[in-house]
Parts: sequence; structure tokens; C-alpha cells
Amino acid sequence: MPWFKVDDSIHSHPKSHTAGLAAMGLWVVSGSHSAAYLSDGFISRRAVQKLAGKDTLKLASRLVAAGLWYPDERDGETGWSFHDWEQYQPTKAQVEQSRKQARIRQKSRRDSTRESRRDFARSHAPPPPPHPPHPGGPTPAPAREAPSGATSAESARAASTPKFDTFQEIANCDLCDDDGRKPNGMVCDHIDRRFTAAHGSKQVHEQMGWKT
Repeated sequence: MPWFKVDDSIHSHPKSHTAGLAAMGLWVVSGSHSAAYLSDGFISRRAVQKLAGKDTLKLASRLVAAGLWYPDERDGETGWSFHDWEQYQPTKAQVEQSRKQARIRQKSRRDSTRESRRDFARSHAPPPPPHPPHPGGPTPAPAREAPSGATSAESARAASTPKFDTFQEIANCDLCDDDGRKPNGMVCDHIDRRFTAAHGSKQVHEQMGWKT
């Protein structure tokens, strides 16, 4: 969120004395409005009227006379602009660039955290079984039992939470996300049944005499 910056000497600046306290109040809230909407110092007459009401023209004229505002027009709408906005306040381009960089940093942190979890799972994974697994895939790990006295909701959460020893399976599985869930939200058992399904379908066609 961008900030509207106010100099700490504004209370004694000659322009502030020329404009008067009421006009300077309008100047501050209008600066906040412009910063919020990234208008680079422009504030429309319609927006000023919402802030100043019937005193709009009187207070705006004082700010213009003090050299703090000047009449302006953008996109067919009349209003006023702050003098030298880009010298003292962040511009729209600067704010958007800062937000873009913040999104990149956040994505980098998320990717780093995800990779750290995968590395932890790999380093703490149990050794592979001595014999190759069945073609249908390994037997799914039993669901974690809920503690005694747990509510049904807690039991459901416990049953759907991947156990520690399945972290390696999650890291190696192409069927689920990093939380061990399939696209439909179900907990993944890391078994690819496409071969089994194709084999079963072939047997049915042979038994029924259907052409494949």
C-alpha cells in the first residue's frame, strides 16, 4: 500500500500559512486519495467535492493560490494536480514495479519452502523394499488413527492427513500435489491404475467377444 508523504516542516512552511489550516486538511486527504488510486497527484473535482462539500472551490482556490495545486484535466475530467508530485511521492509506475517485485519474492519463498519440504522428505525416507513392488502398485499406507475422545471432524482430518512415512511417496508421485491430494481433493494413494484399468478392459472385451 503506497503512502502519501508529508514533510515534517509543513507546519511552518509559508505555503501552508498562505493556504490556511482547512485547505491544508483538504491537501492531505486529497494526497491520500491520489496515492490510493495511483493517479500521480491528480484528483478530480468530483472527488474533491466528496471531501470538501460546499467548500470545494474556496479551499481548492486557496491551494492553487499557495502554489500547492494547479488546475488540471485527465481523461475528460476536470480537477487539480499536486505540484511536483513525482519529486516527493511514489509514481504509479514505481508502485506497480515494487508490487511486481514483491510478488516475485513471495513466489520465490514459496518455491523454496516447497523444495525444502521435498528435500526433507527425501532425506528421511525409509529404504526401498528388497523386492520390486506388485505391478498394481504398493499397498496404501493405513490412515492415521485419531486420538481417543476425538470428534468426528477431528477423526476425518486425522484420516485424511498423510503420515510422515508417505512424504517420500508424495515427493515422487506425479498424481497428486505437495499435500498429497489428487485434483478432486481426495488423499492420493500414489497408485497409477491406468495399466490395471487397461488390462481389465482388454479382458472384458475378450470374454464378450468385442472388437478392441
